[in-house]
Amino acid sequence: MISSKTDRLNSSSTKSDRLLGNDNPYSIITVPMGYSNSYLIISGSRGILVDAGYTGKIKNLQAVLENNNLTFSDIVLIVLTHTHCDHVGCLAEIKEKSGAKVLVHAEDKEYLEKGMTPFPRPYCRLYESRH
Repeated sequence: MISSKTDRLNSSSTKSDRLLGNDNPYSIITVPMGYSNSYLIISGSRGILVDAGYTGKIKNLQAVLENNNLTFSDIVLIVLTHTHCDHVGCLAEIKEKSGAKVLVHAEDKEYLEKGMTPFPRPYCRLYESRH
């Protein structure tokens, strides 16, 4: 289990590497994004981001990208585990900067389209960070 922002999980090539377009090993880097973490899966010069963190924390992702010689445009896919505001707060800004596709469960798609999320009571508004 990855438990701190400096932890890294490495692997040799597996079938999951095909999504990144090569047979290189990959790294998983924890990105602290407020009340939750995001995870950047890197293989070569491409990345998959798991969750988009809390509003206003995009600088944390930018620092991780820079430390790994990557830019936002190197993110090819954003995977959302669910649409609570601490997992999608920076989504609009990351998507705009990266051009990445977003993968979300079909039942959560409508929440994203409306800019609402069923957390914490019963909805919180998704605000786009412009810091």
